[in-house]
This record gives sequence, structure tokens and C-alpha cells, in this order.
Amino acid sequence: MEGKANRLGSIIQRAKSHSFVVGVLLIASVLGALVTTTDSVKKLSGIVGSAFSPSMNQFSGIWVIQETELTPKTYILLEVIGKKIYGKTKIKYPAYSIINHMAQINSGIYDTEIDGKTIKFKTKRQFTRIAGDPTSGQQVIVAEYEGDLNDNNIRFVMNVQGGYNEIVNATKLPTREGEKQIQEDFSDWE
Repeated sequence: MEGKANRLGSIIQRAKSHSFVVGVLLIASVLGALVTTTDSVKKLSGIVGSAFSPSMNQFSGIWVIQETELTPKTYILLEVIGKKIYGKTKIKYPAYSIINHMAQINSGIYDTEIDGKTIKFKTKRQFTRIAGDPTSGQQVIVAEYEGDLNDNNIRFVMNVQGGYNEIVNATKLPTREGEKQIQEDFSDWE
């Protein structure tokens, strides 16, 4: 025990005789700790900031494109975390349409990109070529969406490969209202 006290005493004695060196080391240690802490805070704020950036996070939610002459009613469900986009689309084909019985209703999104207030993604659906004949093979339809956010609307340029181009507006729905509309529109499917 006495050896440890002597060792500590000799360290304190040397520190007193070299106070300038000890002061420099102490300041360097404090600055190193501050830089490390500040850098960590910057990195953390960058991660948190991008996840909650209004221009990106405003895309998260339930969007609806109302039926047009070319496009059936389409729900777009998006979740944006940082610059990653997760989601799917659900298409409500008109009851009178023969496609209603031939098409895949749900489709995931892929090839996603988000930049400020612009979003891009693709969807892929499979259709049975001849209604009621599963042996007729499948046809794949790819739709590309590119849209600009303006308040609670996204103005999409939609390009259906091998089909048509159309400019459509998607309106953001409050979550409960959107869930209710989806349930009503697809009650006969689920």
C-alpha cells in the first residue's frame, strides 16, 4: 500500500515540476474529447436529421390517385426512412373491367430514388393474358412514377412501359381515412 502511495506521490511531484507539459496534455485531452463528442453529435444529427427531413419524410403516408380514363384508382403506401423508400401500390380496377379478374392488385415498389421534393420509383404487375385461362401465361407490366411534392399532393408523370404516359395527381390522405378507404375498396378481395 505504501509503495502505491509513494508512486502516486512521485507522479504528483513530477507534474508539479513540469506544469507546462501537464497543462498542454490536459488541454489536448479536453480538446480531443470535445472533437470526438462534437463529431459524434454531427454524425448523429445527420442521421436523425435526414430521417426527419421535412422534404423527405413528407412522402411517408397513404396517397391516392383517383381513377382517370387511362389509370385505375391507385393507392400508394410509402414509408421514407432517411433516403430509403419502402412501399407498395394497390390498384382498384373498375368492377366492370375484365382486367379486374386478371391483374395482380398489390405491387411492391423498386428502383426508388428521392431527392429533395422529387420521388421516383417503379412497380411491376403480372396479368393473365386471357381471362379465366391460367395456362395462357403471364404478361408483366412495369409502371414508372416520377413526381414532385407540393404540400399534400404529388404530381406524377406515370409511364407504363409499352403502354401509355399520363400526368396524374396523388393526394395524401390522413392515415385513418386512407386505411378506411383501402378497406372499403378492397373488402371483396380480403
